[in-house]
Amino acid sequence: MHDAMVGRKSYRERKALSPAVAAIILVVAAIAISLIVFAMTSGLIGGFGTTAKVVIEKVDVIVNPSTGAAIAIVDVRNGGGVRLQACTVTLTGPGGVDVNLNGPNVLTPGASASYRADIDAAAGSQAGQYYTAIVECQDPSNREVRDTKQVIAHI
Repeated sequence: MHDAMVGRKSYRERKALSPAVAAIILVVAAIAISLIVFAMTSGLIGGFGTTAKVVIEKVDVIVNPSTGAAIAIVDVRNGGGVRLQACTVTLTGPGGVDVNLNGPNVLTPGASASYRADIDAAAGSQAGQYYTAIVECQDPSNREVRDTKQVIAHI
């Protein structure tokens, strides 16, 4: 039996991958997986990117303290992988403020747009008041996609 085991190496004598090679393999695998996840979420390939999603990136209400008039700017992005249409942005606030903002009504996947409106001085806008921006769009199946964000007006 001793003669049959002469050509075999014991478990401890076998060689494995060096730590440097193992580390390189792990880094390459991690990069590949992260690229695949990024591609799926950004719509470059199928998966999560084929959903309809609209996102309000930023809302800004700038008040002129001497007149009470204000300017509203809402930045919107299509965060999904499908074309959005019939997009509208509305700003509501104290004193019955209900303003439709002007901007494009179609957003292609990944596109951003700014919507803008002037708020009349009769509304009596003041810094420190809360306003709510609402964006509503329709996906290709005519389902509503929306996002809402609150902001405090400032000077």
